[in-house]
Amino acid sequence: MSSSSKDVEDQLNKRLESPHTREIGNLQEKINEIISDYNEKGNRKVNLRFKAIGRTPLLRKNVFAINASHRFDKVIRFLKKELGLQPDSSLVSYILIARGSNLRL
Repeated sequence: MSSSSKDVEDQLNKRLESPHTREIGNLQEKINEIISDYNEKGNRKVNLRFKAIGRTPLLRKNVFAINASHRFDKVIRFLKKELGLQPDSSLVSYILIARGSNLRL
C-alpha cells in the first residue's frame, strides 16, 4: 500500500471512531427502535364497543376491531357513515377506557 492510501485509510478510521460517529450510531439504533415499535403498533388491534344513548340509532353490531395506529377521527367518520349521518354533521361521543388497558389517547 502506498503512503497516500495509508493516510486516507488512517483518516477514515479516525472518522469512524469519532464521538460523532458513535452518536450517529446511537441515533440510528433509536430510530430503528421507534420504527419497530410503530410497526408492532400498526399490527395490533383494539376492540371498540359502542352503546347507543338517548335517541341515537342502534348499530347492526356494537363491537368493532380497528388497528391501534388509527386516529380517533377515523372512528368518528366510521360511526357517522354507519349511522347514516352527513360527514359535516356533529356527533357527540363519550369515551370509557377499560381498567387495565394500556391505551393512550
